[in-house]
Amino acid sequence: MTAQARRRALSAVVALGLLLGAAPASGESEQDSGVQRAFQESAHEFGVPATLLMATSYQLTRWEDHRGEQSRAGGYGPMHLTEVDAAKLRAQNPELRGYADHPALHTLSEAAELVDVAPEAIRNDPEQNIRAGAALLAERSKRLHGGTLPTHLGEWYPAIASLSGSPRLSGARDFADSVYEVLDQGRARTTASGQRIAFAPIPEVRPDRDLSATGLADSEPDTEAECPDTVDCRFLPAAYAPTNPEDPSAGYGNYDTAERPDDVQIDSIVIHDTEVAYQTAISLFQDPAHGSSAHYVIRSSDGEVTQMVPTRDMAWHAGSWDRNMRSIGIEHEGWAAEGGTWYTEAMYRSSAKLVRYLAEEHDIPLDREHVVGHDEVSADTPAKAGTEHYDPGPYWDWEHYMDLVGARAEGNRSQTEAVTISPRFETNQPPVSECPDGACQDLPAQPANFVHLRTEPRDDAPLLSNPAVHPDGAPGTTRIEDWSAKATTGRQYAVAERRGDWLALWFDGKKVGCATPVGRTPNRPRTPTSSKHDATASRPTAWPPRRRASTRRASSPARSHRCPARSRPIRPTSRATTWPRRTTTSSTTATRTRTTTRSSAAPSSTSGSPTTTAGCT
Repeated sequence: MTAQARRRALSAVVALGLLLGAAPASGESEQDSGVQRAFQESAHEFGVPATLLMATSYQLTRWEDHRGEQSRAGGYGPMHLTEVDAAKLRAQNPELRGYADHPALHTLSEAAELVDVAPEAIRNDPEQNIRAGAALLAERSKRLHGGTLPTHLGEWYPAIASLSGSPRLSGARDFADSVYEVLDQGRARTTASGQRIAFAPIPEVRPDRDLSATGLADSEPDTEAECPDTVDCRFLPAAYAPTNPEDPSAGYGNYDTAERPDDVQIDSIVIHDTEVAYQTAISLFQDPAHGSSAHYVIRSSDGEVTQMVPTRDMAWHAGSWDRNMRSIGIEHEGWAAEGGTWYTEAMYRSSAKLVRYLAEEHDIPLDREHVVGHDEVSADTPAKAGTEHYDPGPYWDWEHYMDLVGARAEGNRSQTEAVTISPRFETNQPPVSECPDGACQDLPAQPANFVHLRTEPRDDAPLLSNPAVHPDGAPGTTRIEDWSAKATTGRQYAVAERRGDWLALWFDGKKVGCATPVGRTPNRPRTPTSSKHDATASRPTAWPPRRRASTRRASSPARSHRCPARSRPIRPTSRATTWPRRTTTSSTTATRTRTTTRSSAAPSSTSGSPTTTAGCT
């Protein structure tokens, strides 16, 4: 059986599970949602097959509307209609001036003219967005089909390929193939907004795969994917093309050629999530105007791997030039705020096999110092600190993933007693919130990979702050992107002091509190979801000094705790045994401290005394 046949067979099993496990019971009306009706009515209005329209939208966005917000890929609504600010794009990267007006970046404006609706309505109203997308698909099909609409489902293939957003033939063809694969299987899903959408399979449709009329670039390198034999893997190239077609000397995107490891040693692997659909991520990396790429992209449903940049070359994935030079980036299809929904066992296992293979090829240690999240990579300049990404987010199961990878159970050791963050993932459900449009809301409780750190050794103490995130000095928050008070599974920290059920850890150059209850379940204190904390809450205060402090010898045995955390470990800056008073730290100093810490590969423990496993609450 060929690799493509295996992929189709496995995808069919996954799709069947989705349909059987998610189909509404007889008599339920939830499938007849507003969005479902919008697909059917828009398809009828513009002469587009409804199932084909739904399959195309599913592969673009999984039918998500993102509450009217622009996706990370620059699109709006279920049909991923793009509207990229040309002036902003030029300002962010002057080398992209040749692409700022590219039609692929402005499909929303094109669709708005076709339906005579204001662009704002298409951005914010999912039903109008679907209607505009149907009109755009019909228009593209007429343009590529001699001015008439196709009469057979297979004849829509070129128009669907043209909506992929990829300027390359391989990416456009791959997207269109995936739409027809979904069409063959059917899909059913409930969106984040509660809309129930489904369509039945239409098997054995034969697409017309002739894309000669699309004008897409067909020059593709013959590159073999770098993957283990046990992983379903293929190679589709990311864009390596002039950012200004009129001036080839202006620069290239979306990666740098290199000869790693001959010129630079590869020493780490960075784990990302896409924040867009799998096919959309592939199309984006093939677009030079996107300005970023990753070495690999992994699909949620079945763990399929697409390599896009050879490992010898430097992909632009980590937001740090230093980290990009010496790392391999792996994108996983999913959204950080919906982690458990997207991070499937098939994805975890496929990714773990790939990481083991890459670690062996490049002699990368399999531990949490060298297999890191994008959220653990610092900006490469102090000015950018506080703007880092937070993927793969709080719901990535690091403990399970590292077990699959085959990582060592304990980290390195040192003369200083250290603690390894290790909460019980299934039962650890700290509060997490997100604030679209400034209106904060709690995310549904689900297992998480981090614990909060507090300014004092008590449950109601404010969360740790950092001036890079909170320049006004306000406490940390529960917001998903706020890294200032999070410590993540697998990270190690030097222990500064123990006091009852609390540990003082060295974190970002400060002593911070981490509760380590033994045999009790702590109350979940109310914590702020925005920088404007409740006026009755305690302000951050000094750690109260102990009257009798004794020096703990480095050789003394470590007590067993379970204490969850996140962020990179920090070497202790003193041997104090009392919890010192906080000192006022300037924003610049704090920012530089975090930048140095998170980009450092040195653990707080390297050799010597036992390492404690703990689980803070």
